[in-house]
Amino acid sequence: MTAGVRQSGWCRCAGAPAAGLSVLLLLLNSAPAWAAQPLIEVQTRVQRGEGWTEIGLTLWNTSNQPILQAEPILELAGASARPEVVDTIPVGSRASWTYRFADEELELSRPGVHPLSVTIQYHDWAMFPYSVVDLSQVEIGQSQERPELEAQLSALGSSELLLQLRNTGAEAIPLQVRLVLPVEIQPRDGRSDLRLEAGETRELAFEIDNQRAVPGSIYRVFAVIEYLREDVNRSVIASTDLSVTAPPWPDRRFPLRELGILSLVSAVFVAIAVGELRSRRGKE
Repeated sequence: MTAGVRQSGWCRCAGAPAAGLSVLLLLLNSAPAWAAQPLIEVQTRVQRGEGWTEIGLTLWNTSNQPILQAEPILELAGASARPEVVDTIPVGSRASWTYRFADEELELSRPGVHPLSVTIQYHDWAMFPYSVVDLSQVEIGQSQERPELEAQLSALGSSELLLQLRNTGAEAIPLQVRLVLPVEIQPRDGRSDLRLEAGETRELAFEIDNQRAVPGSIYRVFAVIEYLREDVNRSVIASTDLSVTAPPWPDRRFPLRELGILSLVSAVFVAIAVGELRSRRGKE
């Protein structure tokens, strides 16, 4: 990954206010720059039992800084869960979670294969938030035969995703399509319902907005396609990597806390400048 640098502005002032100015410039330079996203690896394990589904997660911190406030979010068959937050994961260390869904929590009116979505939200040493997503499939009640649907997801630059669908079966398929992305990048419209005729090929384009992603970061993104066949839920997952090349607009990386500090320091700077000016006039 690469990191960009934000240059701070400056002004030319005379006399004592220069000290206040140096403090202001120091705070400007301490605001979050375009640092690389901390690297993590996520492994998902699924186990089915009598009346329950257990999800196991392991997160490895492969970056060069501690991971703070790591929180997993699980979504399966209409249910969601947030296991406990891990405050700190040191460099080279790992954290693990286990969560068990009871079948009563899940919408299992349709047996078959259901997508499991895992989102890990975490922070770097400066408490700037990041996230990663991971998808897998869970067989509940009935296994899935080879799907009649082929799906391929590709990135067109950093602001558009293209999903190619092909019905290889002999019957039409009503489909539900949705994108699953990290929090930092979001689709303008990430859902679509359509009917794909037998033998038909269709392309769907999705525009992507950069909410707060770091330029140079590479995200794994997913498309989930679900449909019914003989009252059995079937799902297909397509994925690709999306590279972020431009900063978010408007710039959401400047936290309100830093803006408040800058406002306060600016007010102090103005007060010092006014006081110095009055003092000089009094001496004259």
